[in-house]
Amino acid sequence: MNAPKGAQNILDPLTLTSILYGLTATNELYYLHPSFGYFFEVFNPEPHGMTYKLTIAPTNVLRAPSRRPS
Repeated sequence: MNAPKGAQNILDPLTLTSILYGLTATNELYYLHPSFGYFFEVFNPEPHGMTYKLTIAPTNVLRAPSRRPS
């Protein structure tokens, strides 16, 4: 389905994050240019070549996992 010409609907960050979170149940998510932002409160970027695979970040931990390639 294509959006109508001139459509200007913008998803808020919470809705967009919940959609992506739901997609992780059946798909792998990759991000081309991780930097900072609300995605990284929910997802953990794992280096995969020139992209980063987004996995669900662990909860209730004091230290985030390392982002360096192994």
